[in-house]
Amino acid sequence: MATLDIVTSYPRFAFGYALTSPTITINGNLTDAAWGLSRFELAPGEYDVAVAVPSLFRSQRGKNVIFIRLLENDLVRVLYVAPRYSMMPGTISIDATLPTARLV
Repeated sequence: MATLDIVTSYPRFAFGYALTSPTITINGNLTDAAWGLSRFELAPGEYDVAVAVPSLFRSQRGKNVIFIRLLENDLVRVLYVAPRYSMMPGTISIDATLPTARLV
């Protein structure tokens, strides 16, 4: 299995985001998440990861997508920052692939 960490945040002065929570979609499977760290245990393979914030007037604001490949025992961290203005996409990136420590 591989681990996918998704860290979501919003700009400091955009406190309206605190009233909502982000949604994470992995290969079409929608998950409601809280702001901060969300951890997923996934089989090795290729995934498309989308993060957005629901709104009263639009179904998804700040949506952005990233494609990742997970290998066995990988730990990949994806960072998402919601946009300052709701009409813009959020920022999404891969932080780092962290190798799993192994005892020899």
